[in-house]
Amino acid sequence: MIKPLTKFTGFPLTAMIAVAGVGQAKPLLTNSQETYVSACLDQSDTPERIIEICQHGLSDVGASDRQRIEMLDKLAWAYYDLDDMDQADDAFAEILALNPDAELGLQGRAWVYYNRDDYAAATALFRQAISRKPNASNMAGLAASARRAGEKDFAEFEEMMQTALALNPEYTWAMR
Repeated sequence: MIKPLTKFTGFPLTAMIAVAGVGQAKPLLTNSQETYVSACLDQSDTPERIIEICQHGLSDVGASDRQRIEMLDKLAWAYYDLDDMDQADDAFAEILALNPDAELGLQGRAWVYYNRDDYAAATALFRQAISRKPNASNMAGLAASARRAGEKDFAEFEEMMQTALALNPEYTWAMR
């Protein structure tokens, strides 16, 4: 006679639940050679998994400041992708605490401010980011922020966007 499931107790039920749960969760590290630091830096996964992996990586001892900045950048953009601007801003601020001139922190924080419609603050940060690393994202961000802040007219905005596209002809945000 087969016992109903409600009659299971103790170890057999626990073992059955444990075995059933194992197949459902994807392990954070899938390669025995990986560390959380390397996994965070190399990760292209869902924002939720990137956040979890990078948080583990940031808690690891021994990462260089450069690695920490890159992990924080990855973490911040994952939060940004989930529309959690407060967490994204905190991570970008932490980058700038490690290195006040870090282009990744300046640009990231500028995009957070842009997203929050604080165009004057975004403009200032994009200017600093461009002085560290002139690239399409920084140039387009500066153009859009300065235009929305009333600092640039349409002709200046268009010229800056053309410069952004000259820096990277495939930068889709500037194409819009």
